[in-house]
Amino acid sequence: FFVLVGLFIFTMHPQINQYLVPITGKPIGNLYIYIKTVMKIIKVCFFFIFLKVLINENKESFYRSLTLLKDMVPYLTMFVLSNMLLFGVESEKFETLHFGESHHGDFAANMNSLGIYLYIALFEDKTSWFKRLISIVGLGCLLIIIMELASRNGLVTFVILGCLGGALGIWNKNWSLKLIVVATAIFVAGAAAYGFKDSPTVERFIYMTDAEGGGDRLAYWGAGIASLQEDPLFGLGGDESASMYAVAKYAPEVPDHVMHNTFIEFAVEYGIIGFIFYFIYVCVILYHGVKNFFFAVRYDDILLAAPTISYIIGIFAALFTSRVWESTLWYNMMLIFGIYILWRKPIEDAIRNRKSYLIHGLPDPLNNPSLALHPAK
Repeated sequence: FFVLVGLFIFTMHPQINQYLVPITGKPIGNLYIYIKTVMKIIKVCFFFIFLKVLINENKESFYRSLTLLKDMVPYLTMFVLSNMLLFGVESEKFETLHFGESHHGDFAANMNSLGIYLYIALFEDKTSWFKRLISIVGLGCLLIIIMELASRNGLVTFVILGCLGGALGIWNKNWSLKLIVVATAIFVAGAAAYGFKDSPTVERFIYMTDAEGGGDRLAYWGAGIASLQEDPLFGLGGDESASMYAVAKYAPEVPDHVMHNTFIEFAVEYGIIGFIFYFIYVCVILYHGVKNFFFAVRYDDILLAAPTISYIIGIFAALFTSRVWESTLWYNMMLIFGIYILWRKPIEDAIRNRKSYLIHGLPDPLNNPSLALHPAK
């Protein structure tokens, strides 16, 4: 609905095209906007069909997909670092090493979102020692990747990953092991801070804080909020060029760019109505995600908490980058709802109906074998 309305609203604001032509050097063609709209509709339809496939398969198939992802991530992280070292695009400023032409903020957030599977492989009871070793190597590679990208967002989300991943891993462990893990983590963090004190990420973090006063994000956000006065209810239209127009007009002192904030981006493109919808939408996902997290730790199956932590990292990064259509957010969103429907909801329904079942002399719904986390076992 918002995609289609966004297209209609965008056509009602020809001043965007007129304003951007002197800046970009060419008009934004209607065919280009129509193609992007169709691509957005295809993405929405694909991910909801993907969710439908997830919830119509058995839990074992879903769980195997998470297990496969957990087993692949350490090797994927090694390959990414190898590619960066061999073929990475090196920028002159801070000697930053990028992964191809990817944007460092989004790329760092995506890598950290995958990083939770490294922590799970490290702390799961059923993990072999070989896989634990590979996961440690993967975490080391992930740290090097983040410290070479010069992304403040990436550094902060890496710290969040460490806190959430570590908490998840030791949640059900005994206190002696918890103390050992925490002490080891403090030592490793201190060694990493000393070893990477001259890395591109730390240098850029210090430079942007001291010399640039934190950067231009406040100017982007202010421009987005100021642009709402033109059409507060429905926004300027569902295309990122609307955000570029807002920045160019209301914050001419900074480079023309998108909002660097997913929520403000949605507000600029779809108005206050769109912002309210998107905010509630994200809150619903986080609500189910947090409940999935505590469900996973309660039943000591921490792999079921991975999509929640991945989504939290991704949506936190969305406060500083524009990620409305970021595929990893959509993917983890579907996994969160899939876990809710296949694991949590049947048990919650059984608990809710248990009293009435027992009063009427019906079998205890909690004794239903299908409610087991892994019936095949």
